[in-house]
Formats: sequence, structure tokens, C-alpha cells
Amino acid sequence: MNLQELRKAINTIDASILKLIGERMDLCKKMRPLKGEIEDTKRESELREIWLKEAESLGISRDAALAILAELFKESKRIQRDSSQDT
Repeated sequence: MNLQELRKAINTIDASILKLIGERMDLCKKMRPLKGEIEDTKRESELREIWLKEAESLGISRDAALAILAELFKESKRIQRDSSQDT
């Protein structure tokens, strides 16, 4: 593959990642009425452990995995707060 082909493949993967994040956020919004509090530190800890194990198996650094997950948590909480205000 040449550089352009590799970039095109990365663009396709990036679009897939964003679509999956959107799906994740839709699920987070649906979860809001089922939860007492938006913040669930136990669940966040569980997810951190899952992510770290998976990241290690994929050769992704601990720091990168935790940074991405932190942003997902942040956006999930924002969406849940916003959906709380809609009701």
C-alpha cells in the first residue's frame, strides 16, 4: 500500500470509530432514566480494568487507553446530564 491508500484506510477506520462512539452515546442516553446517579465510580473502575487488559493485548499504551476512556466518560456524563434536563 502506498501513503494515500494507507491514509484512506485510516479515514475509513476513523469514521467507523466515530460511528461506534455515537452508538455508545445513544446507549448512555437511554441508560439515564435507569440510573440513580450519573456518576458510577464502581462501573468506571470496572471499565478501566477491562480497557487496560484489552489495550495491553493490542499493544496500546496504558496512558493512551486511559485518556480515550476518560474522554468517553466525560462525554457520556455530559449526554446523560443533558438528557436529564430534557425530561
